Amino acid sequence: MLHDVVEDTAWTVDDVRDRFGGTVASLVGAVTEDSTIRDFRRRKRALREQIAGAGPAAADIALADKVASLRHAVDTGVRVPRRKLSHYAATVEMADNPGHPALAAEAGRLLTVLAERERAGRRRPGSPRRPGFTTR
Repeated sequence: MLHDVVEDTAWTVDDVRDRFGGTVASLVGAVTEDSTIRDFRRRKRALREQIAGAGPAAADIALADKVASLRHAVDTGVRVPRRKLSHYAATVEMADNPGHPALAAEAGRLLTVLAERERAGRRRPGSPRRPGFTTR
C-alpha cells in the first residue's frame, strides 16, 4: 500500500501527489503515521484520529490494510504482538461509518479468530501446542 511506501522509503506524500494526483495523495496522507510521534500508543491513537477525520474512504483503506495483515497472521500462524492487536481492534471500533462495513466485520472476525487461538495456546489449527511436542 502506498502509505507503507511513504512510511518506509524516501517517498513523501508530495511524491505520491505528483505521481498519482491529489485524491490519492490525500488518502495516503490520511493513513500514514506521523513518524515524529515516538510513543507507539500515542502514534497509533493520532493515526486513528487522522483516519476518522478523513472520512469513510480512509477508514476503508485502513480496514483493508488490517484485514490483509490479520488474514496473513491467521493463514500463516504468525503471532501478532498484543499492542498491535489492540491498535487493530481500536481501528475497527473507530471506523463506525466505513464505506464498506464488511471490512470492519471481517477485521473483527479475524481478531476473534486470533484471540481464540491465543486463548487455546496454539498458533494455528493442527500445530503442536509447544515447539518440539506433538499431540496425538
